[in-house]
Amino acid sequence: MVSDNPEFKKIYETSDEARQVINLARKLEGTNKTFGMHAAGVVISDVPLEELVPVQKNNDGTVIAQYYMEDIAYIGLVKMDFLGLRNLTMIDKAVKIIKKSMTSTSYRI
Repeated sequence: MVSDNPEFKKIYETSDEARQVINLARKLEGTNKTFGMHAAGVVISDVPLEELVPVQKNNDGTVIAQYYMEDIAYIGLVKMDFLGLRNLTMIDKAVKIIKKSMTSTSYRI
């Protein structure tokens, strides 16, 4: 339904130009006008991201994925938030465990 307003509805139904403009506006409604980037969000992949998701450069030239972070996870990519202290603590613990296990063998980090 275009509108409950009879005058608007009549213009939509009788004017090709008005109908084209309104139909285009309806397609554009709800689309993103800008992009956002998580302050410390990083997507980790074993292949170049541009092979998996659409990417673009932001204002400072950083390459960013054009998917929401929830969608990145849904398609199976690893996303990390390096800003969260809990995540930094977990990474620190992982590094310590790896170093400890490497010292017990002939490997070194």
